[in-house]
Formats: sequence, C-alpha cells, structure tokens
Amino acid sequence: MPATPLEFAFNYPRVLVAGHPSYIEYRITNRASLPLLDFRFTLHCPNLGLHDVKVDIGSVAPSESRIGHIDVEPRLPGAQPVRVGIDAAQGRTAVRMTGSCPRAITYERPDSPSNVSVIIKDIQSHRSEGDKGEFGSVKGDVNIHVTDLLPKVKTLNDLLQLQLPDNYTRVDLQQETVPGASEMLVIPDAFLHSFEPADVMHLEPDNPSESADSLQGWRLCSFAATPILGRSSMDSDVVIRFLPSSQHNDSKSATISRKHARLTVNIPDRSLAVESLAVHSAVRVNDAPLRAGTLSSIPEEHVIGIGDLPTDYRLKLRFKRPALSRRFRISNISEWIGNRITQNMDGDGDLGRIEFVPLNSELAAWQTIWFHHQISFGGDLASDMLTSVDFPKGVRGSFHHLRGCFWIECSDEVGGIKVNGSTLPEGSIVALREGLRLELGGRVFTARRVR
Repeated sequence: MPATPLEFAFNYPRVLVAGHPSYIEYRITNRASLPLLDFRFTLHCPNLGLHDVKVDIGSVAPSESRIGHIDVEPRLPGAQPVRVGIDAAQGRTAVRMTGSCPRAITYERPDSPSNVSVIIKDIQSHRSEGDKGEFGSVKGDVNIHVTDLLPKVKTLNDLLQLQLPDNYTRVDLQQETVPGASEMLVIPDAFLHSFEPADVMHLEPDNPSESADSLQGWRLCSFAATPILGRSSMDSDVVIRFLPSSQHNDSKSATISRKHARLTVNIPDRSLAVESLAVHSAVRVNDAPLRAGTLSSIPEEHVIGIGDLPTDYRLKLRFKRPALSRRFRISNISEWIGNRITQNMDGDGDLGRIEFVPLNSELAAWQTIWFHHQISFGGDLASDMLTSVDFPKGVRGSFHHLRGCFWIECSDEVGGIKVNGSTLPEGSIVALREGLRLELGGRVFTARRVR
C-alpha cells in the first residue's frame, strides 16, 4: 500500500457570502491497487457551519474517482481552513488520514453595487497570485474565463449565482497510525444477503441422544433475551433439573416447574433481576422468597434458590468480563444488503457473559451461553466458554450477536470450522440461521432459531 493511496481535493464553485447558504465540492480518487473499503470522511470548519460533518462513501475501486458536494452555511466574514479526517480500509488494514484544504474565504454581505465591485476586484486579485491564491482561486489558463464572468456581476444575487470555473485544489494528507488498529472481517459472498434476527439460537448436535440431557449442544442467548429457567429442556433456556439423573434426583426435580423463573439484565449498570413464574413453588434470592410476577435484583455472586426447601436447586449467577477488548470492522460493508451491521464495533463486548454455576447439581449437558456481544470458543485455554466438544489444537472462533442476529467468526488457520460443507476462511463471519449446518472440530451441529 503506498504512503498516500488517496487523492482528496476541494473545489469552490460559488462565492461564499456570510449569511447565505451555499455549497462546496469534493473529489476523491483511489490511486492504490486495492479498493478502499468502508470509506468515510469528516469535515470541520465552524465558520462554514461544518462541525464534524460525516460523509459515508462506501467502496472506491482502484483508479476510481467520486465527486460530490457539501452544503455550507457561511457565518462570518473571514478565512478559515477546512480540516479533513478520513477513515477507510484496504485489505485487512485500517487507514486513517488527516489534512486541511486552503482557507475558505467568506465575504461580508455587500449592501451596495459598489461593495459588490470591491468583492469582484478582490477575487480578481486572487487569480493573479498563482500558488498563493486562496478561496475560489482559479489559476493559469482559466483566468481569462473568470475575467469574462466578473464584469457581468452587478448585484448581490448575481454574486451568489456566479458559477466559477472548476479548480480542484488537492489536500495534503498525512497518514496516521490507528490506535489499536481494527481487525478487518469479511462476510463471504454466499452469505451477504442471508441473515435471520433472533434472540435465542440452539446449536443441536447431528447425533442427538434419546436423553435430552446428553445432547451436548449450546443454547446461545443474546442480552436482548430474557432466559427462562426451568425443569424442561424443551421449554426452558437454562435447564435446572437435578443431575445426574436418578430416582432421588428426579423426585427433587419434580418440585421445579417446566418454566419456573425468568432472568433479565440491565446493560448500563450491569444489574441482574429474576422474576418468579411459578405459582405453587418458590423462588428465593439469598433465602428471601419472591412473589410470582415480581422482579427482584440479584446482587453479583448471590444465590438463587428454586423449588421447595430444603431440596431447592441452588444456582449462582455472575458476570464474566471479557479477557481482552477487541476492535474490528466488516471490511465489505458496502456489499451488505439487509439489516446494516455496524461498521465499527469499538466498545462492544464490554459486558462479557453471564455464567450459570449450579451449587448442588451437575451442569446440564445443554450449555447455556448468555452474552452481550461476543463469546470465544476453541481448544485453547484462552477461550471464554466451556465447550462440550474436544477441539483440535488451533481451532477457534467466536459467536456474536450483532444487529439482532447471531454470527460465527472463524479465527483459525487449520480449516476446522465449516459452514454448510464449506470451510470458513480465517477472518470471516457468517450469520447463523435456521437449518444451517455447522462443523466444529469434527462435530456437526444444526442451528435452530428459537425466538
């Protein structure tokens, strides 16, 4: 990638007069051999009413130019530079550039024809300054055309409607280092138009057992979901049956309803709450009973009791913060059609996940993962979630919940993640949807949308 893969230029086709709305023009040209993806720029010039105005361009192919205009509202007479900030991506690299264009001169509103002629003379003088020309300066072989136009300007309206010859002035851009440079992810072409909004998704194994407890699958719950706790593995998101299964444990489980309680989370203050759904059996928070239909907050590390004392199911809920914060963007965002996924994920994933810790029972084979944005999996110790699959070394990835949809991201180089029979390349992300077949470390799962 060259040091300056982009040309950015401004043109001032109108005379800017304080108090009168107008516009300026821009031209961007990609001089690199790779496309500029997710291209956007920000303009700042308070005297023109530009306060960090953001413009999304999309992708710019090699040697392609884009031309557009920006509306401005000149405030006061004088000159002020227009500062430019550019963000884009090339390949899997984040690009950031800054610069400023020559000063944009705003003239005071003329209150007489003589003052109009003063502005005309000032513009003419700028035409003769060569490289020192400022606002609207049109140099070289176009000067004669300006000279032809200006004598026709007699009134304020003539001045405001005057169309100056094009003179795009190139901005001197400086490339900057992107702090915590974003990782670029790609949605494979086959999945560009495939998405399915869901709050809860099940990944069921390809060889289900007759016993629901031995399915060895995952229940993915977004933080938008309100997981149901209960005895039934079919009706609940979090199975709270006493395990391992035995006559004694089954009799204790009988006191727990199929749908016994509901959990909610308040993301801003990281608070959890539980609501009792059972009429004839209790839900307690640290031994304080709840009435059916009422919400009670759950202080972190406190215990929920479900069922009848003294054989109640004891469950602890706690936040697990993400080990590392991540920044990434979807590099082919301009090709995406559907629910627009966010371009920059900075700040997402701060909440991590909720961990379910049974205190007097084994964990159900159905593993419930309740998370905010991202949860990593794999065969290494750095993974965020416990897995019921023995992954080969190096197989790793993440589940995400972005813009109301579940996604799987591949982070390995060994080809251990396949989607509908096709190997998912490293750095790619695919939407999970009903019926999708997912191969993880040799085990095959089918995605089932619950709600």
